Amino acid sequence: MKDVKERIKDAGHLLREKRKEKKLSMENLAKEIKKKYKKPLNKGIISEWENGNHYPTPEYTIALCDFLEIDANVFLGIER
Repeated sequence: MKDVKERIKDAGHLLREKRKEKKLSMENLAKEIKKKYKKPLNKGIISEWENGNHYPTPEYTIALCDFLEIDANVFLGIER
């Protein structure tokens, strides 16, 4: 099983990959999340997540997984 730091890095890589698949800049993703989920967000925070420096809070995790069509278990690194 991976440790927490590895899971955070993996989540960041997945977030970047899915964002790019949708052809969104960090700024545009922030605007979309803000608009659809009424959650304040900026590209600096997204950069922190994508670089594996932090995990998003549960509320942002739900919004990101929903918007980017990511399985939350995969995003969180939960192995079954």
